[in-house]
Amino acid sequence: MTEEEKQQERTTAAAATTTTTKMKMGISYDERMELHASIYSRHPEKPGRTRAVWKALNDHGLVSRCHFVTAREATADEIALTHSIDYVRRVFVLEEALSPPYSQQHQQQQRFSSTTITAASDGVDGDGGMNKEENKEVVVALPEIVMLRSDTYANVHTPQAARLAVGACIGLVDAIANNTIHNGVAVVRPPGHHADRTTSMGFCLFNNAACAAKCARTQHPTMFKRVLVVDFDVHHGNGTESLFAGDESLMYASIHRGDRGKFYPMTGNATSTGTNGHAVNVAWPESGVGDEDYMEAMKQVIVPIAKEFDPSLVILSAGFDAAEGDPLGKMKVSLGCFAQMTKEVMSIAPDGKLLMVLEGGYNEANLSAGMVNCVKALLGDDVVVEEGVQQSSSSTTGDPQQHQHQHQETLDEVISIQSKFWTCMKTKTLPSTTHSDEINPPSQSSSTSSITSTTQ
Repeated sequence: MTEEEKQQERTTAAAATTTTTKMKMGISYDERMELHASIYSRHPEKPGRTRAVWKALNDHGLVSRCHFVTAREATADEIALTHSIDYVRRVFVLEEALSPPYSQQHQQQQRFSSTTITAASDGVDGDGGMNKEENKEVVVALPEIVMLRSDTYANVHTPQAARLAVGACIGLVDAIANNTIHNGVAVVRPPGHHADRTTSMGFCLFNNAACAAKCARTQHPTMFKRVLVVDFDVHHGNGTESLFAGDESLMYASIHRGDRGKFYPMTGNATSTGTNGHAVNVAWPESGVGDEDYMEAMKQVIVPIAKEFDPSLVILSAGFDAAEGDPLGKMKVSLGCFAQMTKEVMSIAPDGKLLMVLEGGYNEANLSAGMVNCVKALLGDDVVVEEGVQQSSSSTTGDPQQHQHQHQETLDEVISIQSKFWTCMKTKTLPSTTHSDEINPPSQSSSTSSITSTTQ
């Protein structure tokens, strides 16, 4: 597409935007998603996650400032734009299979016959893909739930919860397209970015962000000609990347922990570039990475490439398991940095057209506070971060300068690889300093920063 054509597109979109009144931010949530629950209280993906987020958003007066978009259940046809119809049916049938009298009969017998079902699945194609043996989908009958995989459960309410999660995202996309709202937040579970076309994994049933992107392209093709998903969850969204493969109207960009292919889901290395650079992966080589490195990844890689891609809609897969204190991520990203990254992603979104979709985050206090900060950022508020929350960007062990150099090497590798596809990477001049002042501004200039510190 030429620059003239891009400018004409932007002019047309701006003309369609309502200017007489300031449009609100949209938000969607349904407590029925919390009925999706494991009988094992130690499972990290639990109903308390969205419950805690929704309470925190209300406590901070943020929900009342938004336009509430009622979550609806996505249809099989809508979900099948992203997932195979066979897989959609396999999830839907759990509703009937686990409903009484089936479950009552088994409870009366006080025993459960173990049944193993191997589903057709080729896993994730390309660099860093998981082998077929690891990708077997196994259903084992247990009291009240089935384990779709060793880490992913379902109960009788799971199909409805999964439909509501997708439907909430699609509803917000429709509201953006109709100029009812200018951006939106989906407080949803189960999360989605690991689910691929035929497989559940990593706590995910349907890929909420990918479903929203594909519905945007299908239902609003004139308005949303190109859709970008930016993902800062600590895990690579292998499902989203695989689902976008071959479609150059879609792009996936991720900053995640990779540990050189040893961190779940063992995908998403820098050489995994999708179709003509439409997958961009910044994979940190170790734990303990924090604010400065994440902001450098945004500024040096994600934002320049995204602006060259020139999306019509941006979807933010917002996982908070890279936060300090998360039991799974083991990273050191401050709660304020999530807000700052959100602002960077907002700079990409045309006319503010952005949908934030909740993904991971398993420390409920950090998850709630992180979501509050990001919603405030979307609303244009200054974000106040409590003293002591912000952390060093280097690893918890070893020489900080060595780790900083290693992390810049990670970015340099991505820039070199992506330079084959993007002009902005070919002409990239790497900065010699970091942007730590964006996260921890000097007290004299705190009034000019979007993130400030305070004591309790």
